[in-house]
Amino acid sequence: MVISCTLTACVQKKGKAGKDDLTERTEQKDSTAVDFIASGFEDLGTSPNMKDIICQNWDFFEDARDAKYAEPSTNLEFVYRGYSLFSDGTLIKDPRGNMRFGKWSINDQVKPITLSFLLDKGETETYQLAYLAPYEMKLAKAGVDKKDIIDLRGEALRYKDIKNDPFYSSNNLWRLKPAKPETDDQIKARLKSCIHFFAMFYEHKIKAHAGEVIFIGLPSCFRWYSGAIYLQKKDALDYKWVNSFYDKEQAMKAYKFADKLMDTRFKWPKNEPNWLKMNLAVLRQMEAKLDTVSL
Repeated sequence: MVISCTLTACVQKKGKAGKDDLTERTEQKDSTAVDFIASGFEDLGTSPNMKDIICQNWDFFEDARDAKYAEPSTNLEFVYRGYSLFSDGTLIKDPRGNMRFGKWSINDQVKPITLSFLLDKGETETYQLAYLAPYEMKLAKAGVDKKDIIDLRGEALRYKDIKNDPFYSSNNLWRLKPAKPETDDQIKARLKSCIHFFAMFYEHKIKAHAGEVIFIGLPSCFRWYSGAIYLQKKDALDYKWVNSFYDKEQAMKAYKFADKLMDTRFKWPKNEPNWLKMNLAVLRQMEAKLDTVSL
């Protein structure tokens, strides 16, 4: 139930592969300047444009802080809230939680500036923009005490092509529960989209030269380690991942496809010091190989 790199000193047993890397820190040994533009990003670090700065992925500061220092082996469910705001006016609320799709708009013609969110099922949220910088945004509801201001943190990066952002809506459709039972091919396609999402997530962290990589809150049937990818035990499956399918029976069929996929021998890159790049290479092979898997 594990894909593991034989070049690393990890124990290849189910549930054990060295350190659990849910909060793995990547070390950037290259001290040269990072060319974000070449990686397809817009660097918002020095942007003077308010609307550009707003269009990025924002995490609740307190949730990201707690997740960063959480014990990876714990089975506790973490609250990890946030907003992903895009230049086409779409948004995802809580991409690491009970994800909601929606649209956003800004009114900067009056003071204070307001942000309005229209979520699926007609729910609305309106905030005053209390503070904005490339890496930080603070939102407050009118009449609410300052203690309740939402403190959000971002990377000050956004994609020139928003469809390349792993949290863009089209890359998360697999997380929406279908209205009716699906065929085996559709179940497999949903699993493939899950794998594709994580390939995009890994690639994002590599290109962004992320200091740490946190998987908490992202629904998956897999567990991530440096130089190893495990299949979760059935009784430890993320409920959000199970709820991405029509019912539990169909989710378990997807699990069987994943189990069969893990029997494949994948090629791990040699002499690659970056565990993110190692896992990404295998994820891409998994995505391609899944089409040939049958039960």
